[in-house]
Amino acid sequence: VPSRVRRRGGVVGEGGAMKVVYIAAPVSAPTLEAIEENLRRAEALAKHALERGYAPICVHSMIARGVFGGEQNPEHRARGMAVDLEIVRTVSRQGGEFWVLHPVASPHLSKGCHEEYWTYMNNTRWARRWCVRWFRMEPDLVEVEARGSAG
Repeated sequence: VPSRVRRRGGVVGEGGAMKVVYIAAPVSAPTLEAIEENLRRAEALAKHALERGYAPICVHSMIARGVFGGEQNPEHRARGMAVDLEIVRTVSRQGGEFWVLHPVASPHLSKGCHEEYWTYMNNTRWARRWCVRWFRMEPDLVEVEARGSAG
């Protein structure tokens, strides 16, 4: 896992800028209440990153506000996923971290998280450093694994 230097309250990345972290977590669910819970959990992980000095990117907040359109509309979801994957590519190529909130009830990632993960991993060749951290909510946030390169 890459080493980090803390300055001015932030985790420093390339060029002295705050280290960016992309938050990956499931959004879709069978009920509106479950979708809201997924959004709350993703935002909790983003707050966790911010409290530790990272600059988190959590597209879940944009999804919740309808920036891409309705999550249940296939065209809107495809448009949102295209934007989302471009953000993931940029974070990966710039050496940012990728944090995954893995559902406790399932051993598998959601389709969207799976696409985000492989987009991140396939673009790490452009970066000197990369890091993937896995978290669960059980009921509190727990980091269960970290993998990466020191660059």
